[in-house]
Amino acid sequence: MVLADRINGEIVAVDSMTIFRQLDIGTAKPTVAERLRIPHHLIDILDPREGSSVADWLSLCTRCLGEILSRGKVPILVGGTGLYWKALFFGLPSHPAGDPALRRKWEHEIELRGSAAAHARLREVDPIAARKIHPTDSRRIIRALEVWELTGRPISSGRPDWGAAMNVHPIPPNRWIWLAWPRATLRSRINERVCKMLEIGWENEAISLSQQDAFGPQSVSALGYRTLCEGSKSGLAREEIIRRIVQETCQFAKRQETWLRSMPMIRPVPLNVGISLADTLNRILNSDGDPSKVS
Repeated sequence: MVLADRINGEIVAVDSMTIFRQLDIGTAKPTVAERLRIPHHLIDILDPREGSSVADWLSLCTRCLGEILSRGKVPILVGGTGLYWKALFFGLPSHPAGDPALRRKWEHEIELRGSAAAHARLREVDPIAARKIHPTDSRRIIRALEVWELTGRPISSGRPDWGAAMNVHPIPPNRWIWLAWPRATLRSRINERVCKMLEIGWENEAISLSQQDAFGPQSVSALGYRTLCEGSKSGLAREEIIRRIVQETCQFAKRQETWLRSMPMIRPVPLNVGISLADTLNRILNSDGDPSKVS
């Protein structure tokens, strides 16, 4: 928000979960007041029962960036969905369009036997993709199995050239950064954030969505929601629920870091306790374009 104020910016979410309405607390969406103050894009655009592919998001984002630039504003892309960033910089692999019948088949299979069973099948037909897709990531598991059934080839065989230059989308040359906290500090911040979200009603939000049967195959994989619903149903102690969500989130943060390190144009800005956000922004804006070198 501070950065958007300073550089006349508008914020674009690079996030596969804030696109869903009703998943508010658990996805840490900006407040209504914040969205009124600074325009935010690609947030609350889908019902949680719906699905959205990377291609869908990329098309919306490309159009959004063009509109922001046409208004003379600066797009500020914010979020941690690594596959979205890869697609934005390098384009998409060439894979067949989705097949609704196949998708329903695997969704039903996961409902009956769980995502681990589908992930085990993926390990048999595409071990490379299985190593990269988390066993609870139902949406990506289904897509990989879908491609295999449609083409007879593993989805991992059709990856784009991730090493190619960014030349596809209307993004002006600029600074791309990620805020790199020490691992111990990051875990402490995650624990604090999980506790805070629970204090303001995250558990009620998750249970309400579950009772309404509002989750879809994609939205149900949002961090923490499944754990909250299952923990509440089984009478799991609050401390154990928190521990599990913190663990899931730390594992996800580690995967995010792996994604980010694979994209050298996004440079880390080291942070630590005692360094204010305002100071960090000053150092980034006053740097020579390489935020990793700011002092």
